[in-house]
Amino acid sequence: PYDVQIMMGRWGFRSFDDLPQDVGKTRLMVIGDSFTQALEVSDDQAYWPVLKKKMPVALYVYGVIGYGNLQEGMILDEYLDLVKPDAVLLQLCSNDFINNSLELENTSFINSQRQRRPYLKENGEIFYATPGTVPALRTALTRYSRVFGFLFHRFDLAQARWRGYKSVELEIERKNGEVREYKKSLRTTALIFRKIKERCGNVPVYAFVADPTPPFYEDFRKLCADAGFIF
Repeated sequence: PYDVQIMMGRWGFRSFDDLPQDVGKTRLMVIGDSFTQALEVSDDQAYWPVLKKKMPVALYVYGVIGYGNLQEGMILDEYLDLVKPDAVLLQLCSNDFINNSLELENTSFINSQRQRRPYLKENGEIFYATPGTVPALRTALTRYSRVFGFLFHRFDLAQARWRGYKSVELEIERKNGEVREYKKSLRTTALIFRKIKERCGNVPVYAFVADPTPPFYEDFRKLCADAGFIF
């Protein structure tokens, strides 16, 4: 055990540097998942304060545990005009491909959040669903009490133990990405990236992957290049 000091800023931002001393600095909007939310370390030890120590940037950082790229894009869409960044930094993780796909989340015991979230159809339409078994019951009960969410989580862990913790991510790695649902997630992720690039317009988008797991890392590299992100 160790102590951490964590602050949340306006609108849920981990950092919102709209301060007099930040005038004239490059306005960098950082968006990601748990690696960016960084609840395991104090505010001065996450990766984004390191950027501020090394470069003249004002930071606007938004990260949430379990977010997929669609949710990150929705946050970008909501706050881009408020922040008016000079650049956007998108933090990626191999589990994004799972979180971007309802089919993959349904079969994942490692990275499924088992909570209602938005997904993107291949025609660009957004829909909401709860992954996992008995999704309608999960959605109805967890809306009223976190206790039910805890109980469903314990049920999922018991299922994972019973199945020997076999999860779809391991199959994707073993087959080097040759999994039908994963191929579909690649197409969905490419569409999300195009939407992010269109929303940012002339604002450059930088992207990095927090973990180098194959085949996810190289697939991200290709998708970023196709979208016009600086990888």
